[in-house]
Amino acid sequence: MKAGFKVNFPPKINIAFHYRADVNECLLRNGHGPCQDTCINLWASYNCSCQGLPGTRLAVDGHSCEDDAGECPKAGCSHQCLSTMGRPFCLCPVGLHLGDDWKTCGSLRHYALLLFCSN
Repeated sequence: MKAGFKVNFPPKINIAFHYRADVNECLLRNGHGPCQDTCINLWASYNCSCQGLPGTRLAVDGHSCEDDAGECPKAGCSHQCLSTMGRPFCLCPVGLHLGDDWKTCGSLRHYALLLFCSN
């Protein structure tokens, strides 16, 4: 983020002040930031890694972790899969939940409440 201001002095004297601040993207989501696992804050940027999830590697999107052991292609997960201790586990993105089949992600169920009031 860049912020600044300019002070107008008499003619031929002009001084500008600039201030640059770094936003720590990793502070969100309990230190994970936009990363599925580990977020490493850099000046004006960040990097993701999957060092906290054994058996995974960083996916092509640079944010998600994907199976590195080969079990996940056979698991049938609808969204994401994590291979832990040689077994695949299906995962869902934020806002979705894992269904009863433990493979399919679906939206969270919202129930409407309708109240009738009369005087």
